[in-house]
Amino acid sequence: MGDLVVAPLLLIWSRRPRISLSPRRVAELGALLVAVGAVSLLVFGSIPATKHLDAPYLLFPVLIWAALRFDQHWAVAAIGLASTLTIWGTMQGFGPFVQETLQESLLMT
Repeated sequence: MGDLVVAPLLLIWSRRPRISLSPRRVAELGALLVAVGAVSLLVFGSIPATKHLDAPYLLFPVLIWAALRFDQHWAVAAIGLASTLTIWGTMQGFGPFVQETLQESLLMT
């Protein structure tokens, strides 16, 4: 499964992204990355109020937003950020993919 996240990151970011982002687009990009981080931490993080939140599909609308509004570079960056936070949260013992051992948990992600 790592190939589905790491390979696009390497292949897409080996090319230069388009730099012509207006200030409004930069603000939207910042909001997107904050939203991806917030939703990822909400589902897979150590927020005590949401420790038993079993809804990994909450990330889909935010990632669809990235795919529809930005080019491939930023959509892949959003997926990479979400994947990193998902793996980190699962390794810490949070989120819906936690199993008895770390290997089982990471296999479920």
